Amino acid sequence: MALDRKAHMFWEFPDVEKQICRFMDSISMNGGTRKRISMTGDSKDAKNFYAAKKLEAEENIKWELSFVDSLFMMYRLRKKIMKAKAESVAYDNIRLYSHNCGDFVFYKSMNFRSSYLETLAEDKNRDLNHKVRRQAAEYHLEVLFLQYNTLLFNCKKDFNEIINFRLYNEFIVPLFDGKTYDQYLIILMVRSLANVIFKRIWVKLLLLREKALLEEANTKKQKEERQEKQMANLALSAREQIQQQVEKDLEPKLDKLLAQKVKPHAICKTGKRKLCSEKRRMLNTELVIFLLQWLLKSISRERILKFRIYR
Repeated sequence: MALDRKAHMFWEFPDVEKQICRFMDSISMNGGTRKRISMTGDSKDAKNFYAAKKLEAEENIKWELSFVDSLFMMYRLRKKIMKAKAESVAYDNIRLYSHNCGDFVFYKSMNFRSSYLETLAEDKNRDLNHKVRRQAAEYHLEVLFLQYNTLLFNCKKDFNEIINFRLYNEFIVPLFDGKTYDQYLIILMVRSLANVIFKRIWVKLLLLREKALLEEANTKKQKEERQEKQMANLALSAREQIQQQVEKDLEPKLDKLLAQKVKPHAICKTGKRKLCSEKRRMLNTELVIFLLQWLLKSISRERILKFRIYR
């Protein structure tokens, strides 16, 4: 049964709007849940990792994403799962795990250097590296699926709680003030409020998706521009590369010199034209000397380079 437009007008009053905004914050805020704990092979990092885990266990700290961010994270996980599956099928491993387990264990066990023994262990180390990387790829995919299913379970639980309890308890019960109303009216009010809430959730998801796509596009564009710049620098001649390097070293020094010599009180006024003209001549003289030194250095560098190429 479709709801009439008038059923939603009740939830557009200013007081109710503030209550809806507080409710949206409660299903959108995460606190520190988005912060990831990184675990690497560094012993210092491992110490911090286990110290943080022990503290959370002692204080009984629980971390879970909010309802809105859980829905958005499921969208991101679907993309990551597809990418990880493609890498696993193509390369039999994933770029996320690049640890050489065989070499690590072998050289940790060695007490001295032996070329003969290292040559004998090459095949064994290579097989163990490949085996562990394949197992890491399989476990990485398994963890991604576990994350997705966990978020799906939490979203279903939160959805049932919102529909069947929270909307009625936080919005409808305070309006009754101890009075009883028809159950069909209560169902109508809950359904109309649910439509308002779900519309706002959908808007938040669209904004998060748009932001993520924009970040991906900017990252890709910056990477392409950086690669184009590197290729353009490599295509330059040796003379142009030297000139660019000299200009790069010269510009900060020139800016510093100008900042030291040009003062605000050096601006010419009617009674101080002679003093300003003398300062300007001194500044021009120093700049000319500095530029001549730079030209001599650049010419000497080019001659050294040509001499090396000639030899």
